[in-house]
Amino acid sequence: MYFHTHLLTVALERTLTD
Repeated sequence: MYFHTHLLTVALERTLTD
C-alpha cells in the first residue's frame, strides 16, 4: 500500500515538474 502511494507521489511530482 505504501509502495503504491509512493509511486503515485513520484508520478505526480514528475507531472508537475514536466
